[in-house]
Amino acid sequence: MILILKLLLLKLRVIYFFLKLLPTQDKVVFISRFSDTETLDFQLLRKEIGKQYPKLKIVSLMKKIPENKLGKILYVFYMFKKMYHLATSKICIVDSYIITVSVLNHKKDLQIIQIWHALGAIKQFGYQVLDKPDGYPTEVAMAMKMHRNYDYVICSGPGTIPHYEVAFNTPKERILPLGMPRVDYLREQRNVLNEDLVKDYPVVKEKINIVYVPTFRKNRELELEGLISAVDYSKYNLILKPHPNEPISIDDDRVILDYTYPSMEWMKYADYIITDYSAVAFEAMILDKPLLFYLFDYEQYKEETGLNIDWKKEMPEYSSKDGKKIVEIIQSGGYDKKIYTNLRKKYLSAVENNCTAEIVKLFKIK
Repeated sequence: MILILKLLLLKLRVIYFFLKLLPTQDKVVFISRFSDTETLDFQLLRKEIGKQYPKLKIVSLMKKIPENKLGKILYVFYMFKKMYHLATSKICIVDSYIITVSVLNHKKDLQIIQIWHALGAIKQFGYQVLDKPDGYPTEVAMAMKMHRNYDYVICSGPGTIPHYEVAFNTPKERILPLGMPRVDYLREQRNVLNEDLVKDYPVVKEKINIVYVPTFRKNRELELEGLISAVDYSKYNLILKPHPNEPISIDDDRVILDYTYPSMEWMKYADYIITDYSAVAFEAMILDKPLLFYLFDYEQYKEETGLNIDWKKEMPEYSSKDGKKIVEIIQSGGYDKKIYTNLRKKYLSAVENNCTAEIVKLFKIK
């Protein structure tokens, strides 16, 4: 397997050698395998680049790696398109691990910025989870030069830098707590509600809204019954917003299960937000929403994936393995958001900055 990978990478490098002979253009390329459409972070960056560098051309390459064999084969040809734009761009911005970004030797003047698709580093990832169930084998990660070639990695606070240093195997000097573009959106648009959402779900105007946004669980079951059975639906709406890559069906008409609207839009309507190991916890803090943690698989998750931030230690009053206990905390109405003060300083130091503008200021354009 490793030998085959090395042969394929060698072929890519030979092709890329000739592509690099093409002239560099005044161009920025966005690349993601996390989404098939331009994410909010990229949309905001596109707008800011237009302000600071109106003559720069922007190319957006958004495509998930398909699950089926034919799709994976065809994806190889899509990689050639990425290679062309990497060879002819001045700036590359990514939000995920991109094979062609990490394994190839680029022109010296190509600047690569990693903005990662999660706002923080609650769960471990990258080099932190090598040889774990949720990670890659060390041999594969080394062969694929995982997370190499970044000039900068962007994070949202100083408390995240040590975790990113290990996860990306990147010197801490290159990890900048400038904040994600979506921080600007959440701060500026927190009171701008999506009217289409209300038209589709008018009940959100009628009751207290509990929005549950669980993290993606690879090869694990999402435990829902403990939470669903504890809610008083005469007073509360329970809105389940699963990870887009985790298909779920619920045989209970009382629960709102939605894949249409982004979690950020739902959280604006939330009176309470429940999550677990997802970075939406930080988004909830920016929105200043009461936040609780339903940690039904805490021991297993901590062992198999690993945690950088342990909510049972950071926010023990609002964390539980018991869904009934979580709902009881909500019903008590005694939530104290002062607990966010120190957490924001630690993990969200860029909340008051213009994060998008600060990222674009990093561009080295001659």
